[in-house]
Amino acid sequence: MTERLPEIDWQSADVARRVAGGRRQPLARACGVGSINPLRLLDATGGYGRDAFVLAALGAEVTLCERLPMLANALQQAHQRALESAAVADIAARMRIEPQDAIDWLPQTSAAFDVIYLDPMYAAPGQRARAKAPLETLRHLTDGDPDADHLANLAWEHARRRVVIKRAPKAPALLDRKVSYVLKSNRVRYDIYVRS
Repeated sequence: MTERLPEIDWQSADVARRVAGGRRQPLARACGVGSINPLRLLDATGGYGRDAFVLAALGAEVTLCERLPMLANALQQAHQRALESAAVADIAARMRIEPQDAIDWLPQTSAAFDVIYLDPMYAAPGQRARAKAPLETLRHLTDGDPDADHLANLAWEHARRRVVIKRAPKAPALLDRKVSYVLKSNRVRYDIYVRS
């Protein structure tokens, strides 16, 4: 079966609505947007880049790692389109795409990040309703990110201030340490691990 990715559109009405949610929305609060400027953030599981774009729109400097070549290529194309759009070029300028596995890239980069954000794929326990098609495609391509716990521990080693992990409400924690605090929205929760 050949998977076809939808075109990544960071100027959609849905993304614009999320940006309009501002810094009080759970994603921005979980990542500490506005706590320091500029906030240097690594999205270690880039995916379609929507969370990263929202965070960049709210002022963060965001690097996205994506290990799936076809998805990394789609991200690079979306980034180029955004750079060429007068409406969002300033946001795109705060984004950088790294087309590689964060597990390999983090130990060898000299870049420093205040926050490392993870949104690994998972099959939510007891989930019966089929996820939206783009997420189903991503879940199939990633095979559920079976090494997500390894990436989470690596993120903890490299984050300067905090690690933020997006999870389904009933999904198990990824890090084998006590979560500092949790923020919840309608469909997800954010586990925040703060470095002392």
